[in-house]
Amino acid sequence: MESAEDRRDGIPPMDESRQTSQEQGEPAIAEAPAAPPAEAGEAVEERADSEHQPDEFEDFPEPDEMAVPAPVESVDLPEAADPALEDDEAGESALIEDLGEAPEALQDSRKIKAALEAMLFASGDPITARRLGNALNLSSDQVREHLAEMTKEFEDSGRGLLIAETAEGYQLSTRGEYADWILRLLRHKRRSPLSPAALETLAIIAYKQPIIRADVDAIRGVESGGVIRTLVDLGLIEIAGRKEVLGRPQLYATTDAFLRAFGLKKIEDLPSIQQLREKYRVGGGS
Repeated sequence: MESAEDRRDGIPPMDESRQTSQEQGEPAIAEAPAAPPAEAGEAVEERADSEHQPDEFEDFPEPDEMAVPAPVESVDLPEAADPALEDDEAGESALIEDLGEAPEALQDSRKIKAALEAMLFASGDPITARRLGNALNLSSDQVREHLAEMTKEFEDSGRGLLIAETAEGYQLSTRGEYADWILRLLRHKRRSPLSPAALETLAIIAYKQPIIRADVDAIRGVESGGVIRTLVDLGLIEIAGRKEVLGRPQLYATTDAFLRAFGLKKIEDLPSIQQLREKYRVGGGS
């Protein structure tokens, strides 16, 4: 029965059986709960998931059903790459063997010279004696001997070609006396000649290298910054370090392209400044 005092305090009425138990001295907690705590917790989690989880995840597979990636051990990259490497090595060995067999058909000195001439023509750029020798299975000294004979033969026959030796190797070039005819044929590719100021600056750097710009200016008597930048852009000179003085200005020196352009093997082969001015003098201002 619900008492007036219980209704006044807002306390829900107690079941008669529980009231009887308490009156008999039995503890109220002895009554077993309706569901185990674990099951109650699971029920709460399932209810929360059903309330908050979006519908798009309803069909998402369970962790056990998801695809498992293949183990890393199933991919063996080194073994897969070995056949290609073996093929490359075999091809390289075959190439070396082919190059080694070629000189057997070129035992004749005349044919060796013809092969050297053909390779120099096909390359266009300077080639070292060692590289030529590797192609023909000859020593560098043997190549130099054949090239020296070819140089003399070119001279004696009055050919328009010559074999020039530069700092980078040997190169097949045209003779200077035929330059006007070549330029007339290739006038659309003709480059503007260096100005007197550029030739003067280049000669100073060539003979005084390494040299700073201030010293070039002092020798020429004028400012040379613009001319030096032009020569650097043309690849005829380059920055060769810094002078250990106040401000550490840049030092300039000639390049291999300079030696090749003037047909020189080393910088010591330079002609005199007067010869350079007479040979490359052009009209116009500085």
